[in-house]
Amino acid sequence: MTDKLRNGDNGKSKIGAANLIYLIGLALITVIFVVVMILVIVRPGTVKNLDDIEQVRLSEYNTLSSGSETEYLILVYSSKKNSNYKLSTYRNELIKDVIINYSNYVKENGGRKIYAIDISQDVNREAVSKLNLTDETDVPALLVMKYSNGSTTASINSTKKTTATINEYLNGLMK
Repeated sequence: MTDKLRNGDNGKSKIGAANLIYLIGLALITVIFVVVMILVIVRPGTVKNLDDIEQVRLSEYNTLSSGSETEYLILVYSSKKNSNYKLSTYRNELIKDVIINYSNYVKENGGRKIYAIDISQDVNREAVSKLNLTDETDVPALLVMKYSNGSTTASINSTKKTTATINEYLNGLMK
């Protein structure tokens, strides 16, 4: 007992190097587990809304290829919720799930990349007429863009203007 008092131990046990390494390892594993659980729950980079799709301007809609891609898709929609766009915002809800599913499918499995043009933004004001859409009742629409042999700009290969054709087309690409 007197030896313990002389050494200043006072009944406390010292943590050995092996125990310290064990505790640090346990703490590290706990931190890694918490980070992984947060990433699994939050899933960063996952498309959850139409606004999460890569937005492009009307001026660049036909030059978006990254070299090896010969086709890509453009969703033309309106995010504005005023009296002029009631129909398009309602139709946005009808295709929202398939667009989000397709965007996430492409991120995980590859496929034709999808971009978005929001016609309610000032820089895209002329989108409806320039993209050969009749009027705002054609929005949302899905444009299938395709590069022809050696061309540096893509042209509209086809346009899907109804919610049924958009859903059918994208579901077909995901199979």
